[in-house]
Amino acid sequence: MHVLLALAISLTAQAPATTPPEVPEATRTKLKDELGESRFALNFTPLTLIAASLWIEGDLHLAKGVSVFANVGGGALRQFGWDVGARYYSSGSHLVGFYIDLRYSGFGLPEFGLWMHGPGVQLGYSWKLKGVALALGAGLTTFFELNAGRSNTIFLGVPPIESDLFILAGVGRPGRDHPSVMPAIRFAIGPWF
Repeated sequence: MHVLLALAISLTAQAPATTPPEVPEATRTKLKDELGESRFALNFTPLTLIAASLWIEGDLHLAKGVSVFANVGGGALRQFGWDVGARYYSSGSHLVGFYIDLRYSGFGLPEFGLWMHGPGVQLGYSWKLKGVALALGAGLTTFFELNAGRSNTIFLGVPPIESDLFILAGVGRPGRDHPSVMPAIRFAIGPWF
């Protein structure tokens, strides 16, 4: 009995209870410390130049990786569009890491009275560099028709075609009695403050 008691005391004396070292807060937030917190980003979306338009987006950080955004654009072909929504960054830090956004979009050719709108979702990844943020994403927008436009509506040299799936709003449009789906790609770059 004395041998077992001595062995137990010996083992506890030799192996003191240790707790794993705590990772310092400074290490966990190194990126935040190096770059600082961002409250707002002003993004330019160069891919919209394919459709001869220019889109600008403002992204306002609310708290813990949650932001609200709005963008607006128009172009030489007299098109007009917009998106509003909320974005969540999984890292908990604005403009850093994977994100998901829920949006509501609109597109129109005001000259011809063609208008469509609908909800969408995008998944992507964002990098916050010194003074500049960069984001890549992809998703879908479901468009509903508000107004099909006049019979002489032309966009990019052709009348919009009613389709269940289209690549470019204005070239395609939803039907009167059913929505259409449009894939969306997001490439955004711009300064953050």
